[in-house]
Amino acid sequence: MLAKDNKDIEKAVEKLKYVSADDVERFRIDQIEKARMDYDARMKMNYDQGREEGREEGKEEAVTEMVLKLIGRIDDDELSKVSGLSLDEIRILRNQKN
Repeated sequence: MLAKDNKDIEKAVEKLKYVSADDVERFRIDQIEKARMDYDARMKMNYDQGREEGREEGKEEAVTEMVLKLIGRIDDDELSKVSGLSLDEIRILRNQKN
């Protein structure tokens, strides 16, 4: 409760500073807040992009592992259909396994 009260008090003090500031100081405060919001938005965008890239890499690794396990059990044409990899990619993986 005390922590929430402190946050509320901090917000009120910041608002009071803003309201009582002159035009130049308000502009400076606005620019600082805008920069903070822009930074937060960029960080979230980068985080989301990184997560998506990680998911894609994980999917690719899972397909590669699956194909490596099935090489020799299923012919290359069927592996290509199931995995979505080209026949050339299947052949490269086959050579890596050997």
